[in-house]
Amino acid sequence: MAYQIEATRIKELISRATLLDDGDQYERANWQLLRGTFPNFEVYWKHFVVPFTKRIEGIEEPNERIRHRDGVDQEVKNLGITHYSVFLNLVYANEHLQNIGPSSFEDFYIHLVAACDLAEDFLTNAYLLILECRGRNAWYYRVFQEKNSYFWLASGMTKDIPLSTPITDTEVRFRR
Repeated sequence: MAYQIEATRIKELISRATLLDDGDQYERANWQLLRGTFPNFEVYWKHFVVPFTKRIEGIEEPNERIRHRDGVDQEVKNLGITHYSVFLNLVYANEHLQNIGPSSFEDFYIHLVAACDLAEDFLTNAYLLILECRGRNAWYYRVFQEKNSYFWLASGMTKDIPLSTPITDTEVRFRR
């Protein structure tokens, strides 16, 4: 059976949740480091991560309360995982700046690039999920993901198709 909670109760839990008090061990230990530069990280976490975890079920055990609740869609969980991975890579990049070692320069940039790539994935997947929730799709993104679609898009064959025009897969194949 799915967990049920009143809207007023979840709003209360979200308003009280903080990374310093309710995050996992890494979030609690490192949030102050990123807080000034990325304050919206916690805003997103409160409104989108907290509700799909067991934090809202009143579980007190720290390792259990951070787990996802049953019945949460995998795409939503993946957004949370990507969000968390951006955070960790920024923390790890900072660690290489603070503790200089033989490969710290390279490791710093590896973590920074990973954080940027993950941020791009996060934003893209969040956008696609929002479109899906609204009953729309981004046909051009799906086409781009298909084999050789990059060349089709880059060839200019799409010049007469505004990107906001939803078309079917059949139309895409026909226009190639």
